[in-house]
Amino acid sequence: MGGVYATLCPEHLREIFKNRIEIHQGLVSEVEDELPDYSLVPEWKASILFSSRGCIRRCPFCSVPQIEPEFKAKRSIRHLIYPGHKKVIFWDNNILASRYWRNIFNELEELDLEVDFNQGLDARLLTEEVALRIKRPNWTAEQLEMIAKARRVIGYWGAFPPYEGLKKKILTARNFKEAFQLRPPSK
Repeated sequence: MGGVYATLCPEHLREIFKNRIEIHQGLVSEVEDELPDYSLVPEWKASILFSSRGCIRRCPFCSVPQIEPEFKAKRSIRHLIYPGHKKVIFWDNNILASRYWRNIFNELEELDLEVDFNQGLDARLLTEEVALRIKRPNWTAEQLEMIAKARRVIGYWGAFPPYEGLKKKILTARNFKEAFQLRPPSK
């Protein structure tokens, strides 16, 4: 048995299965550069991949240091994009920490791919250069400023905490502005 649960809770598995199973903790390095067989799901049109593993941060609430203890980055992701896919979904924990992020972004532009940074981006590593490179998703200056203000007011360690009130506000919003607009300070 492997995966997140096996990596984080191996003792619980041993207790339940009384040592009748083999437990694999961490990643399986032999498959890190293998292209999944997307032909099994022909309706799926996006390549899911990691251009890096691990994270340079050691946030106290995060399990990444236990699952992926060493930060490793790929120089290229071209070989992980399935033929015909026009979208890439990054599952990196901290893609901007990679010293190869420029190479990766260049490949995305060359291949004219739509991009989803599914795990988000480390706001502490956002620079003007990064902002200009990711501008292709057509964010306006107003939207970027709204996100920045919301992160400063209700964010924690560069992320939005999953508070019920915050989740409800974002999930029930009719549009982007309603989701991230802050109330004026009360007097």
